[in-house]
Amino acid sequence: MRRPAYRLQGKSITTWILGITIAVSLLATVYKPLQVWLMYVPAWSIHEPWRLLTVALVHGGLLHLGLNMLTLYIVGNPVEQVLGAGRYLVLYAASAMGGSLFVLAWGFVDPTSLVGATVGASGALFGLFAAIFVLQKASGSDTTSIVVLLAVNLVYGFVVSGVSWQGHLGGLITGALVAWILVHLARPRPGKTEKSQTTATVLASVGIFVALLALNYGIYWGLTQFYS
Repeated sequence: MRRPAYRLQGKSITTWILGITIAVSLLATVYKPLQVWLMYVPAWSIHEPWRLLTVALVHGGLLHLGLNMLTLYIVGNPVEQVLGAGRYLVLYAASAMGGSLFVLAWGFVDPTSLVGATVGASGALFGLFAAIFVLQKASGSDTTSIVVLLAVNLVYGFVVSGVSWQGHLGGLITGALVAWILVHLARPRPGKTEKSQTTATVLASVGIFVALLALNYGIYWGLTQFYS
């Protein structure tokens, strides 16, 4: 796989995400309006679509933040090393948005969920877990461990109250799809230059985010028709 090996001021993208998330989450515990402005509330997503992504920057307490950031540190670095910084950032952001979209879509089943608040980077983290599965499958490695880990974490989200299993599942599905696209485009092929593959990856990345935003408005429109 061809991948760019750039970093920002010598630090990995994972390190930057960790630092920004910790700083914003801690600030939000002190300044509550920031938490309200960044958390995800499905009913608000039509007018405030940034919440699809910023939900990953705020958490429900120090324990929630600590566990998620520890997971990001353990899982994020190896995924970034394989995908490269640019593709990794696309994967992380898209997975966070996909998790939010699944929470929004759950409104078709439970309308009260549309006014509930969701916080945390779990959707993005499940996207990273899904990427590990995709990368292992692509390389022919044994996927048993990651499948068991995913199953345990998904079950935990279903049985423990107060956990957004919808966000977990949405991040997982989105992460798997995005990782497959990025890996497929990055695979060296006869007659394809590194420049042409990079261009294709950039265009695909833009398309992914356009599709996620379009899905946000499409689901919201569907909800208004469903409940009208």
